[in-house]
Amino acid sequence: PFFNELHPKLSLSYTKGYMRRPFALYFFWITLSVFFCKDIFKIPQSIGQYDWDLHSFYYATTLKSLFDYKQFPFWNPWQCGGNVLWQNPQIAAVSPVYLLSMVFSLPVAIKINIVLHYIMSQLGMYLLLTKLFRISHLPLCVFLSSLYTFSGAHILHIAVGHSTFLPFLYLTFILLFFLSGVSTGNIKNLNYAAMLLTFCIYSGGIHVFIHTTIA
Repeated sequence: PFFNELHPKLSLSYTKGYMRRPFALYFFWITLSVFFCKDIFKIPQSIGQYDWDLHSFYYATTLKSLFDYKQFPFWNPWQCGGNVLWQNPQIAAVSPVYLLSMVFSLPVAIKINIVLHYIMSQLGMYLLLTKLFRISHLPLCVFLSSLYTFSGAHILHIAVGHSTFLPFLYLTFILLFFLSGVSTGNIKNLNYAAMLLTFCIYSGGIHVFIHTTIA
């Protein structure tokens, strides 16, 4: 019944209406995400406890292989007498961290990457609620979007440095494209959902890939 109630012409055209909304709305979602993550910038150059050092180390070894040794980061000679690098499913082969590290220090780049993921999740959830679930009441959208994006399920992992769980914040767009594709028969939208799932793998998000595929 849910799919039958969707607009029969629903496709990627929903982004056009979204982009016509006031800039203040975009600014609101960005500000909300930045405010939520502000505490990680209290000591910008520091890393947190538990697994922050491990995943910072993975980012650093990738960067060192690329820029210092001009090699593809397939091998990690700095761990356990030598170990695989990109073949490790927890390694982010593709990440904004690598681009951000050209401008910022690695700890700051990692923290900015977290904020970017929260912003993307908020925007994806807003599109999902307004364009697929037809919710037009902004306070309700804010509540439901925050309920998912700022939930403890994400925070408890990210707070201890599990950057491999950041791709869970892609789920808003994955679900948006998947439901849109199923309801309209638009194969392009299903392809976009599959591409995002693939991106999860190359971002080190093997957990979200398995959970989402099963669901």
